[in-house]
Amino acid sequence: MALSIFAHEGNVGSFELKTVPVNGEEKSVLNISFRADVKSRGASGDWDKDQGFWVDVEYWGKRAKLVADLLKVGARIIVLGEQRMESFPSNDPSTHGQDIHRLKVRADSISFSSMGIESIQYKPKAGPANSQNGALPQG
Repeated sequence: MALSIFAHEGNVGSFELKTVPVNGEEKSVLNISFRADVKSRGASGDWDKDQGFWVDVEYWGKRAKLVADLLKVGARIIVLGEQRMESFPSNDPSTHGQDIHRLKVRADSISFSSMGIESIQYKPKAGPANSQNGALPQG
């Protein structure tokens, strides 16, 4: 099976962190409804047309909780991962029984875009550099 890479910046529509059993072990998964941006040049030559699309993103493991703790609806994020198309029958009365196709991404990395961030506070590093108030050893 060919690997299909997904790399887009966009906005969070909604998200949910869950714990699910996998092979007898509890695993964290962060599910995100994500609006990927796709810009194109308009007649004026400016980047003004948004041809974005919605994607279901899943992010597994310990990092899922770390990201969920910082995430909020509308946040700008960058998602890197593997994409695949999924199909399922519609439950909507107007399209009942028809196959619905939805892009799904299993994220390998989620980063926060600098747009919309007011400040960042880093955790102190452990080890000798931290005992010297963050200064690097001289020499």
